[in-house]
Amino acid sequence: MKTLYTLFLTMTLSMSLHAQSLLDEVTFWVGQGQDSAIFVVDFNDSSDFESYAWGVLFDGSIDGLTLIQTVAAADPGFSFAESSGFLNDIIYNNQQGIGGQPDFWSTWDGADMGNLATNLGLATTVGPNEIFACSYTDFNPATYPDTPIAAPNPLAFTFADITTWIGNGADSSVLVIDFNDSTSTASYAWGFLFDGNTTGEDMLNAIVAADPNLDIVVNNGFLSDITYNSQAGIGGQPDFWSTWNATNMADWTSNLGLSTAVAPGEFFGCSYTDFNPAIPPSTPVAATIATGIEEKTWSISLYPNPTTNHIVAQTDQRGGSYVVYQLNGQVVQSGQWQPQQPITVQALPAGQYILQLMNAEGRYQTTLTKL
Repeated sequence: MKTLYTLFLTMTLSMSLHAQSLLDEVTFWVGQGQDSAIFVVDFNDSSDFESYAWGVLFDGSIDGLTLIQTVAAADPGFSFAESSGFLNDIIYNNQQGIGGQPDFWSTWDGADMGNLATNLGLATTVGPNEIFACSYTDFNPATYPDTPIAAPNPLAFTFADITTWIGNGADSSVLVIDFNDSTSTASYAWGFLFDGNTTGEDMLNAIVAADPNLDIVVNNGFLSDITYNSQAGIGGQPDFWSTWNATNMADWTSNLGLSTAVAPGEFFGCSYTDFNPAIPPSTPVAATIATGIEEKTWSISLYPNPTTNHIVAQTDQRGGSYVVYQLNGQVVQSGQWQPQQPITVQALPAGQYILQLMNAEGRYQTTLTKL
């Protein structure tokens, strides 16, 4: 499957594209309800990807302001500013349209992308199967919104989905390798444990050393080839490897290569692409290897759970590292653990979390309730 960023680029679309077609292609749905509409944002910034679409669920009808608020509440990369019903700014990951610097946001609605009309702004009512669009424009004339690509779901894959962890340390990052080869599984992810900061090269080298099915060729610091099982991306035959950083599956930013620093909680990605344009990694599946830290049954009990201050692992396993995730996959705490020694969680807000305990023999995962 192609990446979410190229979902629309791989299809022949015309300006008569109907809302129903967009409803079928959108991959990130927000809100709740029996009815659905499409929200489109076009930055008109001449970037490779400048127009995006989200699906919004509701009952009956919804106005433009509520629609955009619903998207902002669900997508951590999306924010906006409005004043007295006037849309001032929209920021989405690394793209932004700030009111008056130099243009302004126009708003549009209609039944399909070929028949949108300007409207009176965020108070406009949007019905089922309709499109509400925003276009950043100089109003000379107002620029018609362009055909969008599907906005990726930032939580489609999180650290909590990793099943193979390599390395040691209190910090964690994830390596994603996407062959973009249109196979049923083209993108894979490994977890990497370390202390402090790491680099893409450190992550790749450690994971290659641990996974006998993964191999790379690096020439003078340049990533040339990657092979994994029967899949291969060979430099120049026909494409090349691009490298990326991200904090989630929707905010990939191209970087300067394998020497790029990777902070705890970040993703480092490698994507095989023709650079026309460069394609960021798509949502991966978790890689598993025989010599990594894999899911297995441990004899362990955790108490007290629920807890207010700390939790203790009672087990015959040796200690290792641990990670606490929110249910959306965001890392909120990590460190080292030892049997019968308390892990302090007093600083965590009350709620449900995922706790992973890891060492060279395996991994244990459970739900943690903080009171």
